[in-house]
Amino acid sequence: MFKKYTFKLVFVVSFVLFLPAFLLAQGAVVGYAYGNDYIGNSEFPEYAQGFPSNQQLVRLTHVIASDIGCKDDGRLYTGKLPDFWQGTNPPDNIWNGSKNQWLESLVNRAQTKGVKVSICVGGDNTYFPQATHSANLTTFVSNIVDFVNVHGFDGVDIDWERPRNLTEWNQCIALLESLRDEMPTKRITIALPHSAWFYPDTINHTEQKNILDAVHGIHLMTYDEGHSAWPSHSNVTRSIQANPISPQFYKRPPGLNILT
Repeated sequence: MFKKYTFKLVFVVSFVLFLPAFLLAQGAVVGYAYGNDYIGNSEFPEYAQGFPSNQQLVRLTHVIASDIGCKDDGRLYTGKLPDFWQGTNPPDNIWNGSKNQWLESLVNRAQTKGVKVSICVGGDNTYFPQATHSANLTTFVSNIVDFVNVHGFDGVDIDWERPRNLTEWNQCIALLESLRDEMPTKRITIALPHSAWFYPDTINHTEQKNILDAVHGIHLMTYDEGHSAWPSHSNVTRSIQANPISPQFYKRPPGLNILT
């Protein structure tokens, strides 16, 4: 465990099969940067906009900024971001097209060091089912695309937490496919539970293939497995044991990297 005052990035050590060429056939090290706990909090050395630090960034290949949410009508919720904006803060934390200064600084500093930066969209299941409904999907995707372009992100990481039934899985696939189609040069990834316990019996090979085809990478959540035999927060050894991915997603096309 990293000391809290030093590094509140949840490292995802990636032991990757079928790595795409741009990762040079090497493992990836992905950090999740949750700035809201640090920025503006003088208890930590990172209280200014320089979190994560340059020393932390050079240890990563990818960093995922966490996170923005959504409303049921497809608008983006920014209440989990540090409260630094160019101009006035978005009223009611509903994104209005303005730049978040911490995100802008993170993107600039990371990209200067060759580190790719994605924005995490999600963190809970509350509004995703309605935001990805056919009536709202276009608005939701358009808002994500705009957010990515305004801040210069290299990609998007979807953290649904998690689709609960076949209908929601199909809506999730539609979201991923739409993001891929609208941002063909960006990296689209999704965080998924490792344990088959989390997947409905109704999900079949069609949905599995569609998920794999829609994304460039899967981040396996090898923790909170649903039983006491697995630690609530897995270490590197457990992450290695969790790879290959659960039987629900065992068929991987070349070019897809699965990060644990």
